[in-house]
Amino acid sequence: MRLRTLRVKKGSAVLEYAQIIEDFVENGKKNTRLVKHLGRIRSPDDMERYRKLFSLERRREEIERADIRTLDVMPPLEYGMIYASRVVSMTL
Repeated sequence: MRLRTLRVKKGSAVLEYAQIIEDFVENGKKNTRLVKHLGRIRSPDDMERYRKLFSLERRREEIERADIRTLDVMPPLEYGMIYASRVVSMTL
């Protein structure tokens, strides 16, 4: 996945849009799939906001791909002890 800026000429104006796209190969051909259209870029602040959205989208995708069998889950008692020690250490 990557962030793409798209320039569109509309009359005499050139408009910029931000999109999240994914490159893939199908039947030996490279293709691009639009994951999410983020919107028009009107200022550098917009581009920074879109970069942050892209970062969040990548993290969400990585979480979705996580396999539950590979996660290390602590027993409740062990977790409770660790949580309690963190709370106590934060108050000191």
